[in-house]
Amino acid sequence: MRHYCKCRHRFVLTVCKSVEDRQPLECNADCWKFQRDQRLANAFGSSKDFEDNKELIQFEYFPEDILEYAENHQKFAQKVESLLTDVVLKNSSRSFAGLTGQKHNFLSTYVYEHFRLDMCTYRSKAGGTTVADVFWKEGCRVPEILATEIIALVNKGIMTQNSADRRSQVFQASIVFPIIPKGSSIQDVKALFLGPGYANAFYAEKKGTSHVNRKVILHFYQYARATEALTMLRSTWHPFECIEMISHQKQVGVGADGVGFQSSGLTVEPAKRARAEKYDVDDEGFTVIKKS
Repeated sequence: MRHYCKCRHRFVLTVCKSVEDRQPLECNADCWKFQRDQRLANAFGSSKDFEDNKELIQFEYFPEDILEYAENHQKFAQKVESLLTDVVLKNSSRSFAGLTGQKHNFLSTYVYEHFRLDMCTYRSKAGGTTVADVFWKEGCRVPEILATEIIALVNKGIMTQNSADRRSQVFQASIVFPIIPKGSSIQDVKALFLGPGYANAFYAEKKGTSHVNRKVILHFYQYARATEALTMLRSTWHPFECIEMISHQKQVGVGADGVGFQSSGLTVEPAKRARAEKYDVDDEGFTVIKKS
């Protein structure tokens, strides 16, 4: 007879009635993948299925360059997704060798921002190729939806191609570091927020490759955390200038006169009008809070 696990995905053959009241098998990594694939299949079979079931899926934000690379290198992207899933579910580690700049950027974004694992990159003695060792870390997880699946949904017309739409679905605010000095990196920006209050509070995205065009954007899941972070940046020394905060949703009490003002038709007091000068609205309609 078949003896099943709790989700009834896997089983072993046993002698009938060999053990009375046998406990079900424990579910494993394959069971988790099966259950997840079933959820996605139910939600994304068609546009109607998507509308009926999208609330059951926790969406991920992927930068445009990550989605573009995954679309153009689907075999590599799927291999990375599969191996990192094994690292999380099996409490293991993996090594990736021969990484180019784009491959390394894709892998590191997945490791740090999506799977929340740890990684060490170094040059191998044999041939001097770049090697990245990925390690299991407490608090790591498997994303509910992956980059290659986002691409498939976009190609089917089920999801929009507009990254701003996906961003506003996931995040409430972002802090932009438009100038990254030479010798600094995205890790230096993230190091400003090592306190427990900022653990998994934001998604770090880097843009540009040259020293003159590099910038980092921290997308915050909660608006309150973003405002706390901005206050901290204003009162702490760091090498980053011209920092701005962008709101991705209309806050309570925000009207046409600016952040913190209600659009009541009344005349705005001079002191409040001076405060409003600290804010701009960008081309996408997001409120930009300038760092004083």
